[in-house]
Amino acid sequence: MRINILLKAITSVLSFLYITNNKIGINSIYPLVMVALTYYFYKNINYEKNIWTRLASVIFGLYGIISIFQVNVYEEQLQRLPVLLMLIKLLVIFFGIYFFVNYSLSWLYKKIDNLELKKNNKYTGKHIFIVSFIFLLIMYLPVWLMEYPSNVSPDTLSQVKQILSGEYINHHPFAHTMWLKALMMFSKDLNIRIGIAALLQMIINALAFSYVSTFIYKKSKSLLLTVISTLFYGLLSFNAFYSITLIKDVTHAVICCLLTVLIIDYFDSEQNRNIKLGLIFIVLVLFCLFRSNGYYACILVFLISLILNIENKEYRLSAVILLSIIVSAIVKGPIYSALGVGNASPAEMLSIPLQQIALTIKNGCYLKENELALLNKVIDVSKVPDAYDVFLSDPIKNLLNEHGNIDYLLNNKFEYLKLWISIGIRNPIVYIRAWVNQISMLFSPYYYSTSIFWEVTPNNIGIVGTPLLINGGLNETLHMLAYKQHNISLIGWFHYQSITTWIMTVSAFYLLRKKNNTTIIVFALYFSVLFTLCISSPYNACFRYFYGVIVCLPLMLLMVLGKDCKENE
Repeated sequence: MRINILLKAITSVLSFLYITNNKIGINSIYPLVMVALTYYFYKNINYEKNIWTRLASVIFGLYGIISIFQVNVYEEQLQRLPVLLMLIKLLVIFFGIYFFVNYSLSWLYKKIDNLELKKNNKYTGKHIFIVSFIFLLIMYLPVWLMEYPSNVSPDTLSQVKQILSGEYINHHPFAHTMWLKALMMFSKDLNIRIGIAALLQMIINALAFSYVSTFIYKKSKSLLLTVISTLFYGLLSFNAFYSITLIKDVTHAVICCLLTVLIIDYFDSEQNRNIKLGLIFIVLVLFCLFRSNGYYACILVFLISLILNIENKEYRLSAVILLSIIVSAIVKGPIYSALGVGNASPAEMLSIPLQQIALTIKNGCYLKENELALLNKVIDVSKVPDAYDVFLSDPIKNLLNEHGNIDYLLNNKFEYLKLWISIGIRNPIVYIRAWVNQISMLFSPYYYSTSIFWEVTPNNIGIVGTPLLINGGLNETLHMLAYKQHNISLIGWFHYQSITTWIMTVSAFYLLRKKNNTTIIVFALYFSVLFTLCISSPYNACFRYFYGVIVCLPLMLLMVLGKDCKENE
């Protein structure tokens, strides 16, 4: 038994050393200390043999494998090894993580089972909402003043140009462009219009997040959870900066929060269920229209909801999800066409395959003459190596859109599908690496990026950064504090989207372990968003693409810890 535990300890230490890229030599005392500590950890924790705890551990093992294939880590850890040693090292990492996570979750889940939150009935929902709203405005307003009129990203600039010209394309969701147009309806001066739009969005975000904190208090009666929620939305700098950045991801995040609240409330109370279903339908349609991957995430949620509802034969929510998918398809298809809204380039959905083939070409891997000929019909292969960006698919997409023949690709899609498969069969490691380099930040905290846009993208339409906070020293200090927040222990962790993935995984499998098949539908929504990013993310630093799930972290905490929510209604 002790030998078994010692082997688990050693594997965990080895995995730790590999994943952290630690170069400590074999003669160092550090690995021995880690073995002793991990041995003690295993010896004093009761191992839980629950299937969901084990499955969660397997998934974390896979997260570790993904992390090892990302750029720089792979070169340091695996590239120089023969295939057999590479496989052995990957197995050591996988099982080391598996055992460590299994024991860790066994301890954590039992702690959560025994945790009893103190209930507090001193305050009303109105009190919580007002205090939270005022606090968030205090935290957000300085950002608006020092970034006036707004943090204008290239995406926002493109949408503003569409609004000014009246020629629309659904590359950035048309629904969000129309929402932006509504926010910009005040004043004739473009700078003021952008500034007011950013201010209105900031207020809407503060209202929505205050409502989330109020909902958490009403459901749990826990002042601790409520305070954590409000501080999460107020203290984390990316929430403040995103609140005044006019991009689709911010609006979609608010929609995701409201959808989570509605679904939780639908399952927690039998009252007014038809009204709740109506509201869920409306918000689901918005969820589908305000981000392209929202539509595909909804399809996955529909399939999962059918499986979860087989036992209780409660199909009303599944029917509403299906109806929202159908309505969204009609809006994005015939209605947008009737309004003259152009379609986005099909290359937007091909980020991962394009990056995989591009890396194959860049690495000088063998390609048959007929494969090269087929590729040259849609893209200039000679320009691919210089265009390829390890984390960003836009250069290759632009090469295809601007200098290629995408129509030929669409007319011969099955030929190119076979081409992609045949090249991948010969170069599986290259394909894995190209894929991991696009999505690894979702699983690994090795790299940092919250994708915050700073100031105004240079433009020729008259949008100019004119800070209202004219104290240069104060402005610079606030910027530095916001930019460096990711270096602060604990609070800085949330600047890594991988931390959200980890928390989401731990929370979801805890609910599965408790056989809570109702709130797990919410997690099905989150994992569906994650899955869509895994198959189509255009950028590794996709924090803003995952922002809709990140802002729901306080609600995940409610679902896991607010176990007695029904009693508090």
